[in-house]
Amino acid sequence: MAKRRDDLVREVDGSHRPSLRGYNKHFLDVSISVILGSLLVAYLIFTTDQFVIARFGTENLFYTTPLVILGILRYLQITLVEEKSGSPTEIVLRDRFLILSILGWIISFVLVTHAG
Repeated sequence: MAKRRDDLVREVDGSHRPSLRGYNKHFLDVSISVILGSLLVAYLIFTTDQFVIARFGTENLFYTTPLVILGILRYLQITLVEEKSGSPTEIVLRDRFLILSILGWIISFVLVTHAG
């Protein structure tokens, strides 16, 4: 969705590609927000699922959620405010804040799952 939004925003002459005919900026903004909100809810469900708790041996996985929220908010900022969502891969590989959020999540996940 963010890639399509970027394609739509970057169209300067108004002649949209056929794949963009069913979209407008507002619809894509709302869609991106709904998808990322759903992703957060799915992550929260994952961290509190009894099978996952048993698998990782801890009930504290939800403590990793703030870093997921920060990553999601940063991605939204890049997409909606900075309007630089043309290449999601480039965003993940080049944005320092997003990289730090991901590394922080990995570290916190390892600490939570391997701490006492």
